[in-house]
Amino acid sequence: MSVTLTLDQRRDIECTTTAIKRVSVVGLGKLGSPIVASFASCGYETLGLDINPVFLEALAAHRAPVCETGLQELIAKNQDRIFATSDWNELVSRSDASFLVVPTPSDPDGAFSNRFVLDACEKLGTALRHKEGFHLIVVVSTVMPGSSEREIIPAIERASHKKVGKDFGYCYSPTLIALGSVIKNFLHPDLVMIGQSDPHSGEMLESFYRKVIGEDPVIHRVNPAEAELAKISINTFVTTKISFANMLGMLAEGLGSVNVDRVTKILGSDSRIGPKYLTAGASYGGPCFPRDNRAFSRAAELAGVETHIPQATDATNRKLITNIVRKVEDVFGGVLGRVGIVGVAYKMDTDVVEEAMGIRLASLLAKDGFSVIVYDPLAMESARKALGDSVGYAESVAECFENTGAVVITNPYRAIASEITPDMAGGKRIIDCWRIFPDSRSDECPDKGKIHYDDARARQHPLQSDIRGAGAGTIPSDPREMRVQHETLDYFVDQKT
Repeated sequence: MSVTLTLDQRRDIECTTTAIKRVSVVGLGKLGSPIVASFASCGYETLGLDINPVFLEALAAHRAPVCETGLQELIAKNQDRIFATSDWNELVSRSDASFLVVPTPSDPDGAFSNRFVLDACEKLGTALRHKEGFHLIVVVSTVMPGSSEREIIPAIERASHKKVGKDFGYCYSPTLIALGSVIKNFLHPDLVMIGQSDPHSGEMLESFYRKVIGEDPVIHRVNPAEAELAKISINTFVTTKISFANMLGMLAEGLGSVNVDRVTKILGSDSRIGPKYLTAGASYGGPCFPRDNRAFSRAAELAGVETHIPQATDATNRKLITNIVRKVEDVFGGVLGRVGIVGVAYKMDTDVVEEAMGIRLASLLAKDGFSVIVYDPLAMESARKALGDSVGYAESVAECFENTGAVVITNPYRAIASEITPDMAGGKRIIDCWRIFPDSRSDECPDKGKIHYDDARARQHPLQSDIRGAGAGTIPSDPREMRVQHETLDYFVDQKT
């Protein structure tokens, strides 16, 4: 049963619960480092540990170990409360609670592997043997439903020779964040999940969180398995909604006389549906959405429950990539040409390319024999690691457009769109997955040097933009309607994964 407490009850908890005054964070990657800085910004002495010496050295020198919006500034501002160590005994002795933010890579069957979590718990448990006071362990990493009670808690008990709920506390508390806005999402969440091993541990963590996030966000205190299932269920539901919107985009394109943004606006006006994540556009990617969707399928399979929705969602998401490959092939009429791809990160404001549409598209086109050149404002180094020498790398948007027959824009880069002039585009086919350009036949675009789109589509429906991608529908030529579309896009761009 989910527990939601009143303000008076929370105050009573603070008077009777062991207070968390110092915290430690294990794992200083894309999520762990921002959590360190966030805790420190709330006045807590925070100690970080990672097996990666580069991350440790960076944090010790008060440099951001990873690229994330606002991270360096927050670390610099709170450096007197931020420390780094490689000593597990020091980590435990100098903190009241330890937050585990370590990787849980996907196995071939889609399930999350707990090997790094269990390794960290064994080291934490060994250090706990020498601590007399109560210590709270909080697993933030996404794990499979049942992992806490089946594997993680027993591992800590074996290593520590102590008993959960008596000698140490345990909570599973995953986050719902988006890379590029981790700090904002972490400090101002919609909700917080606490999967508690016992009431005392849950009260301890809730009291701490209230000092970090304030009184407004709802905190759900449940058992660990319920929180584990809720985490992957949220992202599975969101991906289902994204794929439904993209399916509508493909259907609207097939009909040829339908503005998909008008359709999704109607759907989003229904309070049962809502407008968030209901914009037809590119496929979803990143380190959470695809993996959580597949993990949900595997969890259901292990429980003996037959599911179809997660598999259909994943199939629709992959179909969008092959649709764009087909569009590029149609542009060149069977001849292998040069293709530009603007956007290889899985979303804007990050350098992460894991399961990104731009990366997958570049890889497929290169394998088919096309000459591919890519550009991204933040993710070029990550792209080089992922694609190697199979593609070319542009230093600017203009270079990405040079000598190409087609350009695919995978993210809604409004700032980049303003850089693309008709002269620069020069008769190229532009496949714009988010419809960020004004209509090619509007007065904003002079006749001379117009960007060249799909003329056949223009003849079919003169009100539509001919800049299309997989799932891309239409864009109104009226700038007043553009503002409505941009508001809709905001719901998807700020995705929490």
